[in-house]
Amino acid sequence: MKTTTGYSVAICIPRKELGTRTEARNAEIKRALALQADFLLMMDADQTMPLEALNRFLQIDDKSDIIIIDAPSKNRNDSNVTYNPDGTVAWTGFSCAMIKTEVFNKIPYPWFDDRFAYTFEIKNGKYVYSKVEKYRLDNVGEDVDFYFKCLEKGIKIKIITDIKCQHREVEL
Repeated sequence: MKTTTGYSVAICIPRKELGTRTEARNAEIKRALALQADFLLMMDADQTMPLEALNRFLQIDDKSDIIIIDAPSKNRNDSNVTYNPDGTVAWTGFSCAMIKTEVFNKIPYPWFDDRFAYTFEIKNGKYVYSKVEKYRLDNVGEDVDFYFKCLEKGIKIKIITDIKCQHREVEL
């Protein structure tokens, strides 16, 4: 829904009060859809986003359905993006992403699903994944599951790796 001032954006911050990470992500998406927002800015509650990332998000890219800012794991200076041996992206998480809400019409509910896990092996220089039923409690993967659902539906994902959000352990 384009307005006279541009596009509308709903902010999604999945929080523990909304349930598990998966339940919280799905609840926030439902809220964004009810608001009839054009975009959903999804950011995990335990991270900060540099202003430069927000500026990049606001440069609407009609070629991408989803733009993800890399967000390294907590207390590490690495990347949340996993690369194939040939340097192409294999998968990434969704802790900081701008998503066109129309994406959620292309993927059946639940959009984020933690009932599954993934096993990977390398074939012909690329990771090949197999979806399996979740086999351990710590084997999360709701955002990896969503990433693969998007790829299967031809949804265009742009990953920005030259900017990094920061995950932080915070006690309140």
